[in-house]
Amino acid sequence: MRKNKDERISRIINAAVKVLAAKGYDNATIADISDAAGISRGLPHYYFKDKEDLVIKALETSTSEMIRSSVSRLDGESVEELIENITEIHKRNLQEHPTFYAFLFEMWSAGRRSKKIGSMFRQSQDDVVATLIKELEGSLKIASELTPEQIEALSRLIIALTDGTAFQLIIRPEKQSYEDALWQLFRKMLLALFDTNTISKNK
Repeated sequence: MRKNKDERISRIINAAVKVLAAKGYDNATIADISDAAGISRGLPHYYFKDKEDLVIKALETSTSEMIRSSVSRLDGESVEELIENITEIHKRNLQEHPTFYAFLFEMWSAGRRSKKIGSMFRQSQDDVVATLIKELEGSLKIASELTPEQIEALSRLIIALTDGTAFQLIIRPEKQSYEDALWQLFRKMLLALFDTNTISKNK
């Protein structure tokens, strides 16, 4: 029974991410999500109080899954290797999960109108930052040269760069033809962020 329940909830959440990415929070309905999940329209109400509750769970779950799948490949003994891994992970995520980024940006917008969604959005972003901080501290000698505040700042700037790239490619998918030039510059910008000499001068 528990397995069936978890599978139904997973179907609802996956459908919610797709519907919200396509229609937006204000336009999406529980009925739309139910239809996309291939379930009866009353079933989501059995598991979630309302649309806001469902959206919050979808944001929490989808972000956790993206973190889990990304961190499993995020390592590197050198800065160059780590940057290459970050780049390849981000490229893969954009190719395999474009809907997630559209959903994420919609959640940022919805979070400005809903305190509960906004709180979960901030928490999900903090979770991503905390995960990246942990990876940087554990896999690089660079960590010994920087303060905790600088490592956090570096993590937030990496996320800003990855999310910003995703946003640009989602709103202008035809720019994928610039992919080689884009990712070459992406790597160079990450290298600049990891320049400890520059960071240290700003202590």
